[in-house]
Amino acid sequence: MNASDRVLELPPYLVETADMVCAAFPNGIPAEAYHPVLVLLVRGMSQRTLAQVISYCTGRSYFVAYHDALGAASAADSGPVISPAYERAARALREHGYNEWLAKSNAELDAES
Repeated sequence: MNASDRVLELPPYLVETADMVCAAFPNGIPAEAYHPVLVLLVRGMSQRTLAQVISYCTGRSYFVAYHDALGAASAADSGPVISPAYERAARALREHGYNEWLAKSNAELDAES
């Protein structure tokens, strides 16, 4: 089941992001990819919306996901993250439209400011 099948549980503007994450990790986000995925996604969305998507995709409590999103934002602000787990997570997301998603997200953020 992908995010589109559960659209009533997620605000419509987050369905595309959830679909990307679910497609990149059809068996769930592996433990070693969890933090890298958060760091990659927080570059294109707020911590609150990231927490919604992660909670939705993983079944974690929103509050746990929000706490994790705050940590990811801090890591993203600290500079480039380089690790094999990060590279694998980035590759999986890129194969499912991450670069386009990020460009679109950043363009929307620029338009709002």
